[in-house]
Amino acid sequence: MKNKFNQTFQELTLKEKEVLNLVQKGFMNVDLACELFISVNTVKKHLQSIYTKLDVTNRTSLYYKINTL
Repeated sequence: MKNKFNQTFQELTLKEKEVLNLVQKGFMNVDLACELFISVNTVKKHLQSIYTKLDVTNRTSLYYKINTL
C-alpha cells in the first residue's frame, strides 16, 4: 500500500505537491491561495485533483491517508 501511495505521490504535479505540503501544515484554502499567489478556485481545483489521484474524498481523508502511510 505504501509503495502505491509513493507511486501516486510521484504523479502529482509540482503545484499539487506544493498545495499538499501546505495542507499538511494546516493552511486553509484562502491561506493557500495567498501563499501560492493563485485564486481560491484554483486551490480547490488542485485539491480535487489531489483527492482523485490519492483516492480520497475530502481533506480529513487526505490527512488520514498521508499520516498513516
